[in-house]
This record gives sequence, C-alpha cells and structure tokens, in this order.
Amino acid sequence: MYPIKFKLRNILPLLLMSLFLGGSTYPDFDNNDAGGIEFKMETTDSRMTALVRSMRFNKESKQIDVETVKSIMNVEFLDENREMIFTVPVGTSSLNISVNSYPKGVYFLKLLLEDENDFISTRVIKDF
Repeated sequence: MYPIKFKLRNILPLLLMSLFLGGSTYPDFDNNDAGGIEFKMETTDSRMTALVRSMRFNKESKQIDVETVKSIMNVEFLDENREMIFTVPVGTSSLNISVNSYPKGVYFLKLLLEDENDFISTRVIKDF
C-alpha cells in the first residue's frame, strides 16, 4: 500500500504541471490542411517573456492575436532575412496581425512595450 501512495505523491505534481503546460501561450500547431503558425520566443529573458499574456494563431481569421501585460508601443514584422515588412505604432495591449497575404516562410514579430528598452522578438513560422 505504501508504494502506491508514494508513487501518486510523486506523480501528482507532474500531472498538475502538465495541465499548465498544456495551455501554453505559444502553441505548436499540427500540419494539417488548414495550416498554422508556430511561435518560438527569441529571447531568454524571463522578465520579457512574462510580459506577453497570450500569442495565438486564429485559423478562422488567419491572424495572429497578441495580448500583453503592458501597452504595445510599436510592432515590427520582418522577413527571414530580418528585412522590415512593416512597422506600426500601436498604443494598446492587444493586437491582431493578418498573415493571410504573406507566403509560407519564417518571419519575426517584434514588440516594444511601454517602459521597456528592448523589443520582445518572436520567430513565426507560417506553413500555409
């Protein structure tokens, strides 16, 4: 009887952690006919990654939905060569970027947040 309780006690934290990890704000989408977007944070600064509440790809509207803790002062969207596609001042904590017109490929989404000195950079892989 003790071995079972001991094992459940060790497994329970892992099960709880898997529930939280399952709701990741930067999901990998499977490669199906509808296509998707894969996000990979480019920064290792945990303080910066904590500033993004959510970043999701909406398959129905073919747009990236972003919500941050602070106001987004500026957004930059770059191609795989890091050449600017567009830059836009924002001024709110949420943002929707339509990616339907861009070809498959690797892009970089950079966000400058209020009271921050550096951009948060995220690699975006579009597979449709």
